[in-house]
Amino acid sequence: MLAIKEVIRDFTPSCKRTIYHQELLKLIRDKIVPYLERCRRLYAGTENAFQYVRNQIGTLSNETSNLNQLKEQLLVRIDEFIMERIIYA
Repeated sequence: MLAIKEVIRDFTPSCKRTIYHQELLKLIRDKIVPYLERCRRLYAGTENAFQYVRNQIGTLSNETSNLNQLKEQLLVRIDEFIMERIIYA
């Protein structure tokens, strides 16, 4: 999750467009997840975490059209996920 947070924090769309959430999803799906799979086998909990992030991107992209707001809210929700499902579990 920390790696995904860094990717989100550093993400800049390739062009100025309002569908940057699709580009972010594609980046996570096509580049980040396969890279992490090569580094270490992904377990069910990790796959659930990635699914959570993808769902949150979809949900938040409907709520906001500002990239910085999307990133900020997404980072907060990832922190909440870490607290609820990893630390408190």
